[in-house]
Amino acid sequence: AINASDHIAEHSSYTVTCGDATGVDSTKMAVTRGTGAQSCTFTVDPVDTLVPASQGDTTFSVLFTSTGGDTTTGVFTVNIGPDSTIAFTAPQNLFVIASSTLEIDASGYAADGSYTISCGDATGITATRFSSVARSSAGNGCTFTVTATASTGNGTFTVPFSSSGGHTLGGQFTVSVTSIVYNEPTGLSVAAGREILIGVSGYVTDGASTFTCGDAFGQDITDGHISASRNGCIFTVSTAASAAPPAGQDARNVTFTVLVTSSGGGSRTIDVPLAIGKVSGIVFTDPAGGVTIGAGNSKTIDVGSFAADGSYTIQCRFNENTRHARIASVTTDGCDFTVRAGSTQGAATLSVLYNSSGGDETTGVVTINIGTTSAILFNVPAASNLPVVAGGTAATVNAGSYVSDGSYTISCGDATNASATISVTRTGCSFEVTAQASASGVVRFDVPYTSEGGNARSGTIRMTVSKIAYEAPAGLSVAASGLIVIDASLYASDGDYTISCSDATIPAVAEQARITSINRTGCSYEIRASSTTGAVDINVSYTSTGGATATGVVRVNVGAVRALSSTDCSNGLFVDTTDNPRVSGTNNDLVEDCEALVAMYENWRSTMVNADRPNDGLRSSSFLRTWGTGTASQRLVENWEGVTVTSGRVTGLNLENFGEEDGVSGTIHTTVGDLGALTSLNLAGHQMSGSIPSELYDLTSLTDLDLSGNSLSGTLSADLGDLTALT
Repeated sequence: AINASDHIAEHSSYTVTCGDATGVDSTKMAVTRGTGAQSCTFTVDPVDTLVPASQGDTTFSVLFTSTGGDTTTGVFTVNIGPDSTIAFTAPQNLFVIASSTLEIDASGYAADGSYTISCGDATGITATRFSSVARSSAGNGCTFTVTATASTGNGTFTVPFSSSGGHTLGGQFTVSVTSIVYNEPTGLSVAAGREILIGVSGYVTDGASTFTCGDAFGQDITDGHISASRNGCIFTVSTAASAAPPAGQDARNVTFTVLVTSSGGGSRTIDVPLAIGKVSGIVFTDPAGGVTIGAGNSKTIDVGSFAADGSYTIQCRFNENTRHARIASVTTDGCDFTVRAGSTQGAATLSVLYNSSGGDETTGVVTINIGTTSAILFNVPAASNLPVVAGGTAATVNAGSYVSDGSYTISCGDATNASATISVTRTGCSFEVTAQASASGVVRFDVPYTSEGGNARSGTIRMTVSKIAYEAPAGLSVAASGLIVIDASLYASDGDYTISCSDATIPAVAEQARITSINRTGCSYEIRASSTTGAVDINVSYTSTGGATATGVVRVNVGAVRALSSTDCSNGLFVDTTDNPRVSGTNNDLVEDCEALVAMYENWRSTMVNADRPNDGLRSSSFLRTWGTGTASQRLVENWEGVTVTSGRVTGLNLENFGEEDGVSGTIHTTVGDLGALTSLNLAGHQMSGSIPSELYDLTSLTDLDLSGNSLSGTLSADLGDLTALT
């Protein structure tokens, strides 16, 4: 049936009518128009006796007339194909679980040659079994979702099929509503020519119900790939040797079908899948040289590694009746056999029965060599000998070099109990250790060792993290055109590792003009300043024997000789006033001693440039150049050169000068009398002048006093007699 008006466009206010079909080839078809003067419905009826040579395209024409006064002729092409007959194959073994759904593609059960099949809504639905049978409109509309009721048993519905060849047919579908749930097994396999036991009832459930099974059937049984005999619901499935998989394939997949009936009244058929593999044959290889165990020791042996059967799984068993006299005991865990050797050395054998999932079995005899007693000795390496650089490249540790067990070979397992700041990877007994940038101090990891002799133990490897700590010095200064010597090693440390230095650089171009030369001897830098004043940042590259590297910036101020401030004695710079039990509460004696030393320094500061050699600036070996400079700890008064601090007081001031050009001139400052706990005062070898200040005689704790080698004048005061402690 063709509605010709569907193929024209017309103005909405006009009506179109159709004339009778013309130009019809009556040898191929008849075309009749529907009743009614305005009908545009045409029925095309091909001639039943058309031979294939006469089939194909043919045409007819229709005259369209519009009430608007227009006419046109439309030509319709009809393709006449072979005779159309829908063949329906009723589906077998359709099951749906009660109160659940099942999706069915109905088009898979109907065909009409090359013609397309479409479906209509299901009819004749058994309402007691199905609450609905819904059809999807997608595609050819042949997908049906069957929703089962709680009532078990068979139900039916009919699907109306239509073919593009013009035929229709109703196909009846029978679906069994069951309460039996089938959990299809996976991994069932057997070698060609072997047999396997399959308990079918283990794959179905129906509450507390029990099951009975019918005989197995199916195409693979018919084709002779498999045969199945039944004992209750246990099936012995035998495979034909000819059912081996084709070349290039690992398995041939087959199925057999079983009708399962529940004691609860339900039944259903299930398809049990089975993979048929290649013919099974276990190959056993005795390990080269056998397995060595120390007398009296135990060793776990993976005997499964000595047998193989293609892709089939190997199982292992030991028969205690076959145990050799030199073997004390054998315990098993799968294919892991733990063998304990007796005290008698010599050769022994271990008999293993192998079974393959492919169905084969064989016995393998493993050679056991019982040697001398095994005992692993671990020589603990010193942590300082194993550096690892924080944030640097991995350090390699040969853990095997620290253990021995006579002539037995040692193997290593993966590291355990590693410190949180390191990562450890293993290749054999070589461990690559990488430390995080935050790592510090001593890190560790444990190595599990196993001896060929059967012994095992763990050894702890400790490593020292190499990490250079740098503390920039403060207060370093040199007079313009002067010279200063800096020991850069004082500012960097790496635990017990030794620090070395490389040549210094001045990155800033503008600062390079302030330094004439830098000469290095080890970590000692002789720096000569130019006449241009200002700060200079000098980069020093450090290398530790632990492998760490670092760059430290040493700032030197080129200009006048640096002044010290007494306020730095009380603000924590020169005296630790915040966390030092020697200076607490109202006990400010060390602060006052510091202030006295600063006053003496300032008294001498103007004389610290050698008048005979003004270009040398601050004298290179003057002890005073170190006061108040360097790192935080070096700036503390107890670390000033020539100063001794005992129990929170300055007790010694040894400023003896042995160089002709390194002394100071001026007077002995009166604040020397403020060093009330001083027991030793040595100002020998300078160019000081003037009289001895009377305040010096207040130092009644002095036991040693040396003012020789100066240009002092005046007379000694009778108060010298008050210094009764002098020796």
